[in-house]
Amino acid sequence: MRSTLRELRLPTGASGGRARLRSFPSRIGEYHERRDYPALKGPFYLSVHLRFGTVWIRELVAGASSTDGPGARTWLLELIWREFYFMILHHHPRVVTHAFRAQFDGIRFSNREDWYRAWCEGSTGYPLVDAAMRQINGTGYMHNRLRMVTASFLMKDLGVDWRWASAISRII
Repeated sequence: MRSTLRELRLPTGASGGRARLRSFPSRIGEYHERRDYPALKGPFYLSVHLRFGTVWIRELVAGASSTDGPGARTWLLELIWREFYFMILHHHPRVVTHAFRAQFDGIRFSNREDWYRAWCEGSTGYPLVDAAMRQINGTGYMHNRLRMVTASFLMKDLGVDWRWASAISRII
């Protein structure tokens, strides 16, 4: 069964961000245990709200900092990592199109268009990768662990340049 936008139902706008935040206290205690499993409701689904400013990083840090326990500590570390990579992007804008370490710009990829297209469409034959790509194609969302798996698969298994992924709309 193909996913649709109606199945995920992430609330949007400032009111959607507030709704997500209201679920924070009841779920943060298990965050460290549930965040790695895409089939569980582990993440807070706040990335889009952070991206578009409908929730604020300081608000999330304050909430995590004022809550005790391993779930809150794990989530706070995830927020710190997010901010760290934004700092890298700010101070090294070349990382948008180049490797952070210049010696890795010399890596050659096979860049097979047919393999890239299969990855984009979720038809590689690898069930986890395909399910993840169908999830993002159908809902606009992909679980963080699945983002890591699909990105790694694209480069390491298919031999496709990571920069092609930013051009996914040219294929689909």
